[in-house]
Amino acid sequence: MSKRLYGLIVPLITPFKEDLSLDIDALKWLVEYLVKNNVDAIFPVSTTGEFPSLTNSEKIKIVEVVREYTPTNIKVIAGISSTSLYEAVDLALRFKDLGVDSLISTPPYYYKGNLDGVKRYFRMILDRIEIPLILYTIPQYTGIDIPPELIKELVMEYDDLVGLKATVDSMIYFRKIIQLVKPIKKDFNVYSGIDEYILPLILIGGDGAVSALAHITPNLHKKMIEALFNGELAKANELYNIILDIKRIYDISKSVSGAIKLTLESFNTPIKRFVRPPLTDENLDNIDRIRSILSRYRDKIVLYKED
Repeated sequence: MSKRLYGLIVPLITPFKEDLSLDIDALKWLVEYLVKNNVDAIFPVSTTGEFPSLTNSEKIKIVEVVREYTPTNIKVIAGISSTSLYEAVDLALRFKDLGVDSLISTPPYYYKGNLDGVKRYFRMILDRIEIPLILYTIPQYTGIDIPPELIKELVMEYDDLVGLKATVDSMIYFRKIIQLVKPIKKDFNVYSGIDEYILPLILIGGDGAVSALAHITPNLHKKMIEALFNGELAKANELYNIILDIKRIYDISKSVSGAIKLTLESFNTPIKRFVRPPLTDENLDNIDRIRSILSRYRDKIVLYKED
């Protein structure tokens, strides 16, 4: 069995005030809440965290706060995705100085290039950073997938390439990654960015999840993943189906980031619904619809308080 680096990774939302400035107090609350719920790793400057809408100074401030309020037994994985190779490297070195445990990067997402260009991009990052890196394929946003064969090539060249987050609607893709890469690097970790694939991915040899929904259900995600690795398939399947039912909050929302923020606001946490353009704030009328979806699981969701 491969060595699992993290298990449950939460791609952190970025809390904003009504004027769309960073809400550092809310960020501190959020990190402490996730820490109390024993997530394995926190991933600031993520897609869920609206990283393309952040300035570099804001990214650095966010990572600084997350690292300060996260104990060393919970890992910090900082996002360095960028349209610019040199910006990505600069952020990587700054985050390394702040003490993050690893980094995560998509391919560049404006000039798509070709696969040789993508390979060169990641090689030039890996040659410069000397800290573990997780690749992140999310073709619906970058316009390019990272082929399993390319990942295999890079893994054979770089010890610091330690894992992959894949937000792809394909079990075939996950199967190819596991069959091609794990035989040459058994501790290469493969994570699903889509909740529907967490259970089947782990059953075929994957290593965990990067789940935005785990902001709402960190305990359920953690228990499901632990049950899978312990061979408790009936328990895992029960939790899996609860998670997928709760995921219906996305169906009534404009964006994943907005759905998570509005749900947290509905529980009277310090997090507010505000997102930066081009995303748009969720309608407050949806709070009742979200609470209706979650109400049947009030004994299983840690955010629930007695009314």
